[in-house]
Amino acid sequence: MIRVHTESFKRMCALYEREVIDLSDRENERSARAMVRLMRRHVPVRSGTLRSTIVAEPLKAVGNRLNGWGVYAGGPKTERKIGNRTYERVIRIGSGDTAGARKKAGGENVVYDYARLVEFGTKFMDDQAYMRPSRNRVRRQHSSRVRRGLRKIARDISPRA
Repeated sequence: MIRVHTESFKRMCALYEREVIDLSDRENERSARAMVRLMRRHVPVRSGTLRSTIVAEPLKAVGNRLNGWGVYAGGPKTERKIGNRTYERVIRIGSGDTAGARKKAGGENVVYDYARLVEFGTKFMDDQAYMRPSRNRVRRQHSSRVRRGLRKIARDISPRA
């Protein structure tokens, strides 16, 4: 039977909490940047515009701590107008925001994001996935690096006999 003194265990955990947070932040940034590199390598290139929109950005901080990283592709540079119909607000194809939109003369256009169409395809074009394969590869690498880091921290925490 293993006996653990609660107070000493709490002190020990507090000592290493900062190391676990640092490991998490470091590995999240590293994985986000690796995913950007892979996506840029695998994205189909016609003009290079889509490739140039692939970025990694830190997510909004919670308190004084970073809340992770986001990897994005597309956006205003790759959005295109469809047809001549106009609505009371911008309608983005594939976003699910079309419910209740009324037609309005001189209003906003229907737009699509080329990044989404390349990733998932259309009825006229096969999908050319570049996000999902990159995410899957980086996810496996990220998991193993975090596990190794946590094992190292756990070895440092464990009491010496």
